[in-house]
Amino acid sequence: MDPAPLSPTEFASAVTAITSAFGDPTRREIYLFAHEHPDGVTAAETAERFALHPNVARHHLDKLAGAGHLEVT
Repeated sequence: MDPAPLSPTEFASAVTAITSAFGDPTRREIYLFAHEHPDGVTAAETAERFALHPNVARHHLDKLAGAGHLEVT
């Protein structure tokens, strides 16, 4: 069974959420990096891998987690 079509507002919200999470090329790479490590990654590991300040790495990870693309444990 096909899901119900999205209304224009729902579609716009979905596109905004996806572009917010993945619109940044570094964030896309961080997402892939995190998914390559089934035991998880830390902000410090992410910062080191991408030559970022740890607070910047944490910001990217928080954006991905806030959008439901990563789980924080």
